Formats: sequence, C-alpha cells, structure tokens
Amino acid sequence: PQAFPVLVGDMDNSGSLNAQVVQQLGARLRSKVAFQTQQAKFVNWQVDGEYRGGDFTAAVTLGNPDLLAGSGIVVAHYLQSVTAALALGGELVYHRRPGEEGTVLSLAGRYTGA
Repeated sequence: PQAFPVLVGDMDNSGSLNAQVVQQLGARLRSKVAFQTQQAKFVNWQVDGEYRGGDFTAAVTLGNPDLLAGSGIVVAHYLQSVTAALALGGELVYHRRPGEEGTVLSLAGRYTGA
C-alpha cells in the first residue's frame, strides 16, 4: 500500500520550484495539486480530482484558474468499461482567457484482446 500524502518537488539554483502533492481522500477518490514557480512568481498551477468506480473512471482538472482575469482551463475525462475487453470514453477541454475561449471534445476507446 502507498502512504499519503505524497509530496514531490525539485528546486533549481535560481529558486524555481516544481512540486506536486497527491492525497488519497477515500478508497476511490484521489486529488493532486501541482505548481511551478520561476523564482518568486507562480507561473503554472493545477488541481486534479479523480474518482475510480467499479467500472469507470472520471476526472476533472483545473489549470491556472484566475477568477479575477476570467481565465483558465477545465479538462473533464470519463472512461466507462462496456465489456471486459472494451472501454469507451471522452475528454472535454474548455479554455478561456480575455478575448478568447474554446472547447474541444475528444472520444476514445480501448480494446484489450486476448
């Protein structure tokens, strides 16, 4: 069994930091926070939540959310087992920043043959 929380990070000589914190919130729910700094300034950060059901996985990621500027990225994933060998799902990506926004929908399948 893995121990939680998991803290991983590295810092370079200029003081820039890449770090992640992973926490298991329950038997099926896991969260992660990741951030990156360049010296004393935050440049990237994201928050993930993942739920693993008996035959599906669902996840949501928020990337660089900034409520004051009205910008950020939201990614939602869903993968459902249809049979023991076939899983189908999709991903929805929405991004917004001042003057620009967009959405991308992707569909995916996984087949595991004998």
